[in-house]
Amino acid sequence: EFYVLMISSLLGMFFMISAANVLMLYVGLELSTIPLAAVANFDLKRKTSGEAAMKLIISSAFSSAILLLGISFIYGCTGSLDFADINNLLHKEPLHAAAFLLFFVGLLFKVSAVPFHLWTADVYEGSPVAVTSFLSVASKAAAV
Repeated sequence: EFYVLMISSLLGMFFMISAANVLMLYVGLELSTIPLAAVANFDLKRKTSGEAAMKLIISSAFSSAILLLGISFIYGCTGSLDFADINNLLHKEPLHAAAFLLFFVGLLFKVSAVPFHLWTADVYEGSPVAVTSFLSVASKAAAV
């Protein structure tokens, strides 16, 4: 089941890469994150493994809430979720800036980019080595 969870996480990353709208990007993000929480708790001999999985779930839920708030603001401003329509319809108004700020903060928190990476040290420490290497490279590569 370890390999099934890792492959489903990779499938979510493929969805992220091939997304043409914001909703598919979000589905890909969640499909890549949820199996990683189960895989982070795969080493049952260590107590820190469960703690790592719980921190991953809590931080993922928090970043998903921020990301969904940004997506809802973007949809409210443009009436569309397609990237091309969003690019054409958004102008420089304060609500549009707030929508993109929430969207990118949620996205950066989800992939543990530099200002939002405080939770990653605990997750990397408690997870098995294979999961740590996958988490540290694959999520950032898919987001870029």
